[in-house]
Amino acid sequence: MSGKRIFGVAVLILLVAAMLGLVVWGGIDGMRHDYNFGNFLACFLIIFAGVKAFDIIVLDYFLLTRTRFFQHYFPETDGCAGWKNFGFNRKEQLKQCIAIPICCSALAGIFTIIG
Repeated sequence: MSGKRIFGVAVLILLVAAMLGLVVWGGIDGMRHDYNFGNFLACFLIIFAGVKAFDIIVLDYFLLTRTRFFQHYFPETDGCAGWKNFGFNRKEQLKQCIAIPICCSALAGIFTIIG
């Protein structure tokens, strides 16, 4: 495995750990403040909607379609359809936007029961 790939995997692991930590931190903070289901749901919706907005605006729109950031690190992908078409992964984004409230509701339920 090349150094770039190892670095990419390390960053991915770090980001997943940070996201899990943020969810746990939000849940524990909510339990300390006696959140009910609605409060937990709002908390997790804000967290995940913020992450999704960052993904769509910064990663998909800016880095993928407006710069050559990823092509610089992965030149073998130059010419892929997704680099120039902002709506290339629209279906996947829509699936994730539908899954976010479902997952947030499950998390809110779990932390409501635990707390």
